[in-house]
Amino acid sequence: MRIVLACLSILLVSPPAVAQDRPSVPRDQWSRVDDLFRELGVTAGSHVADVGAGQGFFTTRLATAVGPQGRVYAVDVNPVSLRELKNAIGDERPNVEIVRGDEDDPHLPADSLDAVLVVNAYHEFAEYRAMLAHLRAALRPGGRLVLVEPIPSRAEDTTREAQTRRHAIAIEFVEQDLREAGFEITKKDGGFITRPRPHTDDTTKRAPEPTDWLLVAVRPPGDGR
Repeated sequence: MRIVLACLSILLVSPPAVAQDRPSVPRDQWSRVDDLFRELGVTAGSHVADVGAGQGFFTTRLATAVGPQGRVYAVDVNPVSLRELKNAIGDERPNVEIVRGDEDDPHLPADSLDAVLVVNAYHEFAEYRAMLAHLRAALRPGGRLVLVEPIPSRAEDTTREAQTRRHAIAIEFVEQDLREAGFEITKKDGGFITRPRPHTDDTTKRAPEPTDWLLVAVRPPGDGR
């Protein structure tokens, strides 16, 4: 299924803008776009989905990577994000289809995608079990699901509820979710991204640089559901 889920946005919200004290580092670099696309297995002709596509940062880059013969589904549930996404896509990327998802369903075609990308949006999935079931059904057998999420920054936030209130989630919770949904985890990186820290003039009160983890999972090749 040649569709790298172009940022599925189910309660899918785009990552917040980050005020940087390292403005010279472009987002393509610190967010490791090339490495993410390698994990997705994106090539010309791929069909992918960007779930929680937001303003289209990954969607537009996926559209270029898959080329005119490929397809990118940009999914979000937020009407404002969908309008911004439509403006970002314009009329020059006919290989992108914008999809309004629901909290429990990204509305993707079954057995058709090569990959799905979810960046900084999984923690927003109120109905994560239903979402994972639909994502697995949308992937072809052997298709990849790539998740990137912020690591919780407060040691006292040990429950899923406390973490998601702060827009983060521990990798262990998601590993369990994926296995229960029938995915096979093929890669785990607990420190995949180091994001630029928010700017502050007080160097004595600088917070640690925020870090994101990465998980790569596949729909089992022999999975006929």
